[in-house]
Amino acid sequence: MLYSGHEEEDANHTEGEGLMLSRQAAKSVLRWQPERSRIISAMFKTNKKKINLLVIKCYPPTNEKGEDVTEQFYARFQDVLEKSKAKGFTILMEGGLYAQIENGNTGYEEI
Repeated sequence: MLYSGHEEEDANHTEGEGLMLSRQAAKSVLRWQPERSRIISAMFKTNKKKINLLVIKCYPPTNEKGEDVTEQFYARFQDVLEKSKAKGFTILMEGGLYAQIENGNTGYEEI
């Protein structure tokens, strides 16, 4: 598992990105970079010489986080894209597989 989480030690760990890899995929990792709590990137070698696979996994902040957080995210995301240009393929994965259970969760406690 490759994980990009909070930089602060005492953080609540309410944000983070990760890539869960098979053993074979883990052996193919050339490098990976946690890009703050909302972005992670990993470069994998392929069977073709000089062609690599870059995976960028991220999730943008919601509107309730505010304009400053959103602007910082997209600026950092742009930096990741620009520095990651390499010969090969890039897969961008936008994370939306999270949920928030708030008040009124009766009957959904185990979710």
